[in-house]
Amino acid sequence: MPDRSKFWCHGVDVHVQDEPNSAQQIRRNKEGTRIRQDSGSNWFHFAIPTATQLVDRDVEIWNAYLKADINGNATIVAVHIYMGGMPEAVRIHEVNDITWSNRHPLDETFDVSNRRLTAPIVMCIKVDFETGGEITFAGAGAQIVGPEYGG
Repeated sequence: MPDRSKFWCHGVDVHVQDEPNSAQQIRRNKEGTRIRQDSGSNWFHFAIPTATQLVDRDVEIWNAYLKADINGNATIVAVHIYMGGMPEAVRIHEVNDITWSNRHPLDETFDVSNRRLTAPIVMCIKVDFETGGEITFAGAGAQIVGPEYGG
């Protein structure tokens, strides 16, 4: 059986880039983090637990996942996934020009194209808001696979 694992980060761990300046309300509970914002854009960041080796074997990221709930006054417009941090982060996946709005629930999978993991990963989500815009982040995750299994 292939050595496959999924790592998740609960929605209470999302980080708001412009906090609290743009976001009018940030509430964390068992469902995740609910953000209300009346205008503008904001980026939200999930630091996903990242294994770079399992049982002395290198691993690759195959898929990433995003779970949320978004009303009709907020729109996810971009998702970027980076590996690493200081001094340099490498973008390993990006989806731009998204128009995900009014999704109850939002449950998306991203094919990250079998990238060998050498550093921690972060998922960054850009959301545009209108008056009454609200998004609840439930979680984000990644599937990793030992490369010798070929998927």
